[in-house]
Amino acid sequence: IEYVPLDGDRSRSLCPACVSSAVLLEDDCKVIYGRVLDFLEDVLNLTVWDGLRPIPIHLVDYGTLNSASGGDSFHTRGLCLWESQSFLAFPGMGSFLSQFHPNPRSTQSTRQGVTRQSVSVTAILVLKGLPSNLTGSILAHEATHAWFRLHQDCGNRNGERMEPKVEEGCCNLVAYLYLNHLIELQQQNSQPGNVSKAGADGDNTTEHRMQQYFRNCIETDTSEVYGDGFRLAAKAYSDYGLQGLGIVELLNYVANHHSFPPSL
Repeated sequence: IEYVPLDGDRSRSLCPACVSSAVLLEDDCKVIYGRVLDFLEDVLNLTVWDGLRPIPIHLVDYGTLNSASGGDSFHTRGLCLWESQSFLAFPGMGSFLSQFHPNPRSTQSTRQGVTRQSVSVTAILVLKGLPSNLTGSILAHEATHAWFRLHQDCGNRNGERMEPKVEEGCCNLVAYLYLNHLIELQQQNSQPGNVSKAGADGDNTTEHRMQQYFRNCIETDTSEVYGDGFRLAAKAYSDYGLQGLGIVELLNYVANHHSFPPSL
């Protein structure tokens, strides 16, 4: 196999299969992000908050990702950046404060008034040069982080953050469902009489195998936060399905309670 050096990053090389669909331009990444949000809204029926679509999307190298995350993890492939502002609200001043903070995300009682928190997502960073399917699943994962950050009830527990296993598990679940969606579309395009967007049969087979591989990576992840978190989220999603509920109800429950619902 002849590997191709990644332009602008000599420490990385791409195999022929990845080269054919590698995301190298931010404009292409933004198109994929738009498709991810359409998936959240049209397939999962999640509410896409007003602040989700304008989020800046940037393709970056490992060094930038690690610097932004404050760590040194070679396997970091995406990051959701956000910031919050806390302020005091006093009786009778709600209408005045709402002019400056129209979407307060959390409240905490004090002797003088109520501490509120306004949250904004400032950017989503994605590792440059990954296959489009993997880039899409990473964007689905990071978009779920952004969805939680912008959820009006997510911070109502006195500014308390969710346990990483809970939040990362839900984000991996959405990424998994997105890959499932891509696989279903690929199978539909492969039916007799359908012309696939992927092109030749060989390209279709490669795309399908890559989608299955990326999905399997989520299923078999052995890490406590991402792997065990995903399996807990998938179990909760399955339990909700038995009750006639779905991903919308599950994520709203998690946003409100900062935990998975009790097992059936």
